[in-house]
Amino acid sequence: MSRALGARVRVRWVGILKDYDDDNLHDFDLSLARLRKAAADGLVYAYVDSLVTIGELRKIIEDPLVRTVRVADVAYDLERP
Repeated sequence: MSRALGARVRVRWVGILKDYDDDNLHDFDLSLARLRKAAADGLVYAYVDSLVTIGELRKIIEDPLVRTVRVADVAYDLERP
């Protein structure tokens, strides 16, 4: 992900969260205040993909620039590796 694209995703993603999202964020050990601060500091990046393969996810997880991966929902086509 390019730095410019990452910045746009970061701002849009955190920007659409509302106060009532805070309870759900706690399920992922996050808080809205923490995300807003991190986004303002340029430290939050989000990646959403509905068609990624398991192999592609493994590459993302193995990338040394990726520090944390949190999966919110999964529905895999087990016929497609």
